[in-house]
Amino acid sequence: MIYGEKEWEVYIPRTKEQEVTDMQENRIKSGVHALYQGKEYSASYDPIHKEVELLTCDQNEAANGFLPAWKGRLEKTVGLDQIESLYHYVVYAVYGGVGVLAHIADNGKVILRDTGMGNSDDLLMLGFVQVDRDEFRKEVAMEELDQIGSTKLPMLHFKLPEDLA
Repeated sequence: MIYGEKEWEVYIPRTKEQEVTDMQENRIKSGVHALYQGKEYSASYDPIHKEVELLTCDQNEAANGFLPAWKGRLEKTVGLDQIESLYHYVVYAVYGGVGVLAHIADNGKVILRDTGMGNSDDLLMLGFVQVDRDEFRKEVAMEELDQIGSTKLPMLHFKLPEDLA
């Protein structure tokens, strides 16, 4: 599937129930991640100190220098020169035949968002609300989506993990 000029990695679950389960169990990833010592971690990047904070729920990582953080998570701060890759998973959805960015709200609904005026007529016909000059939003139930998926975008000077070989 193509969204703008970018080829997206499409993820199509077998049923709508599985779609909801996949999002609840984080099978569709989102946010910043880093590859560190060959393993993928949820991460955050600190541009001031040029450090990456790695997060995990795997308690065995305490043996690798991870320290207790919050809600059973462990964290470890490393320098940019210590990670192999830094990238961002972007979640998208297809709703009414139109590809848009997606975010799962705490209430389980999906917040759809599009910026730019290219699809404005289609978005308005689909019930999106124009919240800014060139931004449209709509909140829908997961079951209303045609598709949902994610893609990885590299950050800074890093290559994606699959491009490192």
